[in-house]
Amino acid sequence: MNRKGMTLVELLAVIAIMSILTILVVPSIINIRNETLVNDYNNRVEMIKNAAIEWGNDNLNLIPKTVSEYNEEDKSLNVSCAHPTVAYLIESGYLKGASSTKDTDEEGRVMINPITGEDMNGLLVCIRYDSNDLLNRKLVSYIIEE
Repeated sequence: MNRKGMTLVELLAVIAIMSILTILVVPSIINIRNETLVNDYNNRVEMIKNAAIEWGNDNLNLIPKTVSEYNEEDKSLNVSCAHPTVAYLIESGYLKGASSTKDTDEEGRVMINPITGEDMNGLLVCIRYDSNDLLNRKLVSYIIEE
């Protein structure tokens, strides 16, 4: 007998196999996407920190000369830092990279947080010396997240 089409049992078997494959594959894809977003965010933060250090090296007169007692865990606004914003680093040409920014109409360039989709231009960057030792100190930077 020549039949055309599928029986109900065959259709249910195909649906079951596709469901099992979906259950196995979708979480992996979501995890890969989330890891990619976190890596992209970390790369952008590193790019901001490097741009801030470059700005600090060009503007040493704006960096406080001494380091006060400082708690590394407390990343709040600190007087022993220079505090440019991400927007200022972009405008002054220190922070570049088409992959990390998107064009806006008249506002210039905007750095976007890939995880949240929010604008990162308002973030402050702390640039300071790592010690008071004049011969062996270097500039360090970090983002102040409020």
